[in-house]
Amino acid sequence: MPATNKTRVAKVLSNAPPAYAVIDLGTNSCRLLIARYINDKISIIDSLSDSISLGKGINETQEINEQAKQRAINCLIKIKNKIAKHNIVAISAVATETCRRAKNGQAIIDEIYQKTGIEFKIIDTKEESELAVAGCYDLCNGETNLVFDIGGGSTQIMLVKNNDISDYISIPYGVLTLTEKINKTYVSEQEFVKYQEYIKSYLNKLPYENISDINVVGTSGTITTIASTHLKLNTYKRNLIDGIKIEQSEIMNLAKKIAKMQEKERVKIPSINQKYSKLMMAGCIILYSICEKFEAKYINVADRGIREGMLKRLIKND
Repeated sequence: MPATNKTRVAKVLSNAPPAYAVIDLGTNSCRLLIARYINDKISIIDSLSDSISLGKGINETQEINEQAKQRAINCLIKIKNKIAKHNIVAISAVATETCRRAKNGQAIIDEIYQKTGIEFKIIDTKEESELAVAGCYDLCNGETNLVFDIGGGSTQIMLVKNNDISDYISIPYGVLTLTEKINKTYVSEQEFVKYQEYIKSYLNKLPYENISDINVVGTSGTITTIASTHLKLNTYKRNLIDGIKIEQSEIMNLAKKIAKMQEKERVKIPSINQKYSKLMMAGCIILYSICEKFEAKYINVADRGIREGMLKRLIKND
């Protein structure tokens, strides 16, 4: 199997401009973006995001199970069919925390290649952090920025100074893996504090001194859902969410309230996707912990991240 994750695709004879495809195989979701690069601008023309729970049970077994593998393959067959409809000239595909951690991670990637022809690279936490920052870099507007990305299996926290990542940490818990660790659909006040302190024990490993004017950027399904809830939206509207600035105190209040809700209450909130509602408790605990550790007046919400960073890199290197 080839070592690189960049695949060249024979250009299709078409009047349509060439397009690029990127795939992010995560712990909870498998996501595709297809874009064109016209007049120095990236234009998204197609996308797909499926919840596949690839990392389900990995805390216990340290392996990707057969059912999860099949969900991933089924999703990637859909992605392959979608890609075939466009004039794609290059593809980049990465796998993150679950494939890093699983004893059979590389074997699963090899089987995916055999069955779908899609070539994945398992990236380390440093590269994942770099891609997340690249994806939402337009929102980094201060001398010192803190960027966080709450994933399904891990959470990345990056300090960005003078356009470069100066320090970063990767917490081995995301919305799916922390949900499985808690093993409940809601938490009491005591449990909320317990798990918040648990997450903060990892956050304390990042070399950091409080900076009064730090610019904080958050990217993840958790923070965009919180933003949607803040705006009281009945349906998700990316144009209203991406780039919005919300007071950190409001984000913390909403995160704590949602985390402590019973599941039957949480699913009634229009802005919370029912497929995601069980994971919101864990996401909110992680988000609250980040806010409490890294104090800022506002948080910039980004509906962009790894995939957009991959697109930028793929286009630049093409």
